[in-house]
Amino acid sequence: RIGMSTAASPLGPWTKPPVQPNLDVGGSNAWDKDTIASMNIVPDPDKLGGWIAFFEGGMGPGTQGDWTLGVARAPHPTGPWVKSPLNPVLSGSAVHDPSRCFKGSEPCAGLYVASVLPPARYTNDSWWLYMEAPINKNDEGPIALWSSPTPEGPWAFVKYVLDGGNRGGWDSGRYSESRVFRHDDLFHLFASASAVGGERANKDVEQIGWAVSADGLNFREYPHNPVCPQEGSTPLTSAMAEAHALIEEQVIYIFHTIRWTHTGPSPFAPKGRNAEDLGVEILTVSASFLIQLPIITPNWRLALDPGQESPCLYDWESYRYCAALKVAMTASAAPTQVLYPLISFNVSASCKRLTAVHLNVLVKAFSNDAAVGETLQKLPLYATCGSTGQLTATSKSVTAAELPSTDFIVATIEYVSGDGTLSAITQTAIYKNDGTVHHRSR
Repeated sequence: RIGMSTAASPLGPWTKPPVQPNLDVGGSNAWDKDTIASMNIVPDPDKLGGWIAFFEGGMGPGTQGDWTLGVARAPHPTGPWVKSPLNPVLSGSAVHDPSRCFKGSEPCAGLYVASVLPPARYTNDSWWLYMEAPINKNDEGPIALWSSPTPEGPWAFVKYVLDGGNRGGWDSGRYSESRVFRHDDLFHLFASASAVGGERANKDVEQIGWAVSADGLNFREYPHNPVCPQEGSTPLTSAMAEAHALIEEQVIYIFHTIRWTHTGPSPFAPKGRNAEDLGVEILTVSASFLIQLPIITPNWRLALDPGQESPCLYDWESYRYCAALKVAMTASAAPTQVLYPLISFNVSASCKRLTAVHLNVLVKAFSNDAAVGETLQKLPLYATCGSTGQLTATSKSVTAAELPSTDFIVATIEYVSGDGTLSAITQTAIYKNDGTVHHRSR
């Protein structure tokens, strides 16, 4: 079942998914009666203001148990979505290719939708559909391009644009469905891949690499892949899968599924962790940037009284996720070059009008085994609640030099003194770098 969240910025804050799905599974005898996934939407070129979606479903009649392609249309991205009466439009069994099956995976088949490009000059006026297909036993496969004159088909195989599978490579286990998109006249593919293929293929560890193409057919991998290695992501990350990237000016946002090395209860995650979550990696092509990262969002519904401190937990039940913040940024092509951005914190809240408020932002160490450590910095905030009953204040900045012996930090809010309850509290981490690049030994 598929739900949608929305945000005004790539980093959020994102709305909660709806109670009811935007696109649901089919009826008891439908081809997609059990599961649907990987919905990709684009503007419908045949209907002004309309949208069209491509997704896969499976396990119902006519799918042979393989993930199979469907199409839906809507007047708005959030729906209501209406499935095509011609579904399914491409059978999962049609993508079977023995030459792309790892030994022990035979017969590999089925497809996961990665991205779609509507007809344009650079697609030869055809629909281009990039998919992970066929799917091997490790749930990964090559990135394949199929084309069609219409969304409902007939679909024809064009080529494998990124194949992997070479023993010893970072992408030996091939790829999970990863978005291809066009930016500045080039096709970009930030692909999630695993390193273990062949008879022992698995996707226990997935990292993200980059490939680029002038024509959308022939991709060249970046020689310093992976650009997002496992060890550089959030502590306890096992896999970054199903990468979907977005470029805005100098910043690249790579949204992906996170799988964790541990999902059981811990002091930081007392109720355990979800099997999978959504995450984002942030890359920059410039050493000068300003990035604002919401870390306490309206979804928290956070309120504090004097003497209280905001919680810092992984709490799926309350929809509160205390974000681990990286204090240094490194480059895969130049591992001795590092950025130490300034990090400050903005806090906003509803409050009693015309009263003085004293807060502290407590910056704490966060270990590689996801444990909250000692307070490294106490950043005071003094603010007056305005006539509208709102306050906002920004702390001074800290850098890695003031945060010794830690790669990650977390930040909480301590309500020191004031008159009454603060409600609707939000917090944003602000990363700023002026172009300065530091050098360190390996």
